[in-house]
Amino acid sequence: MKGALCIALTGLTIGGMFLASPYRRQTELAQAQAAPCRQADIYNAVTMRGKTETLRKSRAYAPWTATVKELYVRQGDQVAQGDPLALLEPADPGQGMDWAAEQLAERLTLQAAQGELDPAEADQIAQAFAAALAPQPTPKQPLTLTAPIDGLVMEVYCSEGETVSPLAPCAVVGDMNQMLVRAQVGEENLHKISPGMEAEIAIEAFPGRDLIGRVESIAPYAQSGSILNQDSQIVTDVLVSVENGQGSLRPGYSASVSVKTQRKENALLLPYDYVGQDEQNREYVMTIWQGRARKKLIATGLELEELVEIQAGLEPGELALQNPEQFYHGQRIAWEIADEGA
Repeated sequence: MKGALCIALTGLTIGGMFLASPYRRQTELAQAQAAPCRQADIYNAVTMRGKTETLRKSRAYAPWTATVKELYVRQGDQVAQGDPLALLEPADPGQGMDWAAEQLAERLTLQAAQGELDPAEADQIAQAFAAALAPQPTPKQPLTLTAPIDGLVMEVYCSEGETVSPLAPCAVVGDMNQMLVRAQVGEENLHKISPGMEAEIAIEAFPGRDLIGRVESIAPYAQSGSILNQDSQIVTDVLVSVENGQGSLRPGYSASVSVKTQRKENALLLPYDYVGQDEQNREYVMTIWQGRARKKLIATGLELEELVEIQAGLEPGELALQNPEQFYHGQRIAWEIADEGA
């Protein structure tokens, strides 16, 4: 009886030693998902928010104080350079001057707030003031005010029977073929952006239709992000050109701009969940060699939305295991290639 019990205990001990032995662990077969290390062109990007505006627009002014006899256009009309905008008749130079000065003050305030008052515009306003105050030859003949450029009538600031002066524009025409996005970048990313960089532009009004643009210029000054929202972030305006071949873009649309700041060709990529970190804080992957898991240390680079760049440790097409922390070096593996769309 004692002999049989001794034999049974010995068998259990040997079985337990076998189950706990490295040999037993290396004969375990684990199911795994695998994916090849793929090559692709990648880039880092800085994303900004902004609004569309015209690259080129021009304001039409009356040459002297006049009454609008007939108005030929309204907001939203398409015009060619030289097309008639309004028929003007001479008016008393003093008539409507107070109104014109008030309108001019409003326009200047608005343009300054929108960052639209450039040196050329300021010079044009100065000339208009001088023309308004200078003695005028009489009599004047009715005049047809014409469109200064091809484009869309963005604003009409007068109506029939109203008195206008050279101190304020009668209409604004914008070239819709050349559009910009005026976006804001924070201080922490400003140094990454420079003119000429390529950008992808998503317009909220046209979901799923990304446009290609390029950084045209960067403002030489910074400002608070939003005074009204008490946003304390300091931002700088970045102007990004965008083609408007279909003519569907209009000023004022909300846009998201992704500027490509760093590009790499034929980079090796793996999904994030194929990369692990060991007890020594080293990054690694589990590859497959002769049907077994093999630990390989790697170096990573750029981090994308779902992928990470592998700078060293893997070759193109080499298979890596998903969730590498679930496997150990030398473990037998039965694997299937993961669905790329999963």
